[in-house]
Formats: sequence, structure tokens, C-alpha cells
Amino acid sequence: MKRLYQFIKYQLSVHLLRRRWLLPLPVFLFLGYRAWNYLTTPGILPTLADSSSVNAWDMLFLVFGNVHNVYFAICLLFMYLVSDLSPENDLGQQMLVRLRSRRLWWIGKTTTLLCLVLIYLAIAVLLVGIIAGVTLPWGSDYSSQAQSAPESVNLSMRFFRVEEPPAGPFGFLLIELSMIALGLFSFGLVMLIINQLTGKYYIGLITIFALIILSYAAGMLNGPPEWTLYLPGRHLTFIDSMPVRQVPFEYSFIYWGIWILLTWVAGFFISKLQNHYAIQE
Repeated sequence: MKRLYQFIKYQLSVHLLRRRWLLPLPVFLFLGYRAWNYLTTPGILPTLADSSSVNAWDMLFLVFGNVHNVYFAICLLFMYLVSDLSPENDLGQQMLVRLRSRRLWWIGKTTTLLCLVLIYLAIAVLLVGIIAGVTLPWGSDYSSQAQSAPESVNLSMRFFRVEEPPAGPFGFLLIELSMIALGLFSFGLVMLIINQLTGKYYIGLITIFALIILSYAAGMLNGPPEWTLYLPGRHLTFIDSMPVRQVPFEYSFIYWGIWILLTWVAGFFISKLQNHYAIQE
């Protein structure tokens, strides 16, 4: 376990100290600004008579519940940040030899990926949360705007009209973030597998970019068709191109759970076949 811990610690230090991990700062600051501008500029938002009809939760819903943000900013940026998690560089190969186990190598790689997902989203929520807290008031419940026109802040249009939200604003935000986290981890596992098979990190990056964009395009089809519900992108956000949830949100957690199980096991067996110099089981 000590070797595994040292390997994960090395992997995190190598990736988090790269200058590319500064990119989330301008990206999420910009997304937060766009959400603030939408919420506060007269004539853009379907506003109520009360000027305090929005709160900080609305900004978080706008950033992390917007399908375009999730696909083209949150997902694509994260895939770029972790694109070279595999294959190993020269120093990584030396650490791998010291690890002396393909099984521990795959566990270490996937644990590192999961940690990077959580760190990435923590940075994102912190940045947007600071902007929201400074510019808008917090509240213990959904804002008047959200309750009057939920679709205007990326909530299901059925909320408060036909059914109650599955949780309060904090709980609902956790649901949104959990879907994104599971999706990022799942896409990352696929990219790790492709990088293992090809030995080229950019092939995995291009492939996963194509998968994300195609999922988005399929979700934008007229309807959209029922078969698109089996695409990964349809489970990244609570609502997507339609202003209502097509399936119970619990199904998305089951979907990602199956995806993660299948890809993790596949990657484990593929890693056992890789020629990592003189590594022994």
C-alpha cells in the first residue's frame, strides 16, 4: 500500500503542478461572469417585480446545469487537462518499475484520475461560488425566480408546477455535480484505455472529444429520439436540450455505474497485457 500511495502522490504532483491547470481559473471566472450578467441585466432574464428575486444558487445552476457549459467547457477542458495521464513518461516508467505490479499501476492511475476529477470540480465550484456569494445573496431555499420560472435557471420546467425538486438547492447542486463527476471519470477511463492501446495520448484525446461532441449533437436531434437516452452525454446534466427530465435521475447514476464498472474492468485486463518493461505481478 505504501508503494501505491507514493505512486498516486507522484502522479498528482506531476499533473497538478503543470501550468495547464491554471486554465480553469479564467474559464470558470468567465462562466461565472456570464451567469451574473444573465441574472442581473434588465431585459435578459424573465424577471419578477421584486429586484431580489434571484440568489447565489441560481448562478451555480446556470453554470453547472447548462448543457453547453458542461459539454464544451467543463468536459472538454478536463479531458485536455488529464489527456497525458497515460502513457507514462520516462520518470513515470521508473516509478512504475518500482511499483512492480500492473494491478497496482491501474488502481493508482484510476485513483489519480478520480482525485483529479474531484479537485477540478472543487476548483470550479469554489470560483463560481465566490462570484455568486460576492454579487448575489445566499438563501436557504430556491429563489423566487427559480420557483416562478425554473427553466430560466436550468431547472426542470416541471419543478414547483407539477412536482417538487428532488432536494433543496444545495442537494440539487450535489446531484448536478455528481452527474458531471461520474461522467468525467467515465470519459477519463475510456481515454486511459485508448491511450494504453495506442501509446499516443493525443489519439485518446481526439477520440473522447469526438464522443462528447457526437453525444451533444445526437441530443440536439428533433425529439430527441429515444435511442439517444443510451448515449453518455444525455446523463451529464439533469436536463439537456429538453426543459424536462426524460428519465428518473437515479437512472443516470445506474448508467454511469455500469459504464465505470465495464471500462474499469476492461482497462484492468488491458493493463495486464501491456509490456511495462520488467514489471512483475
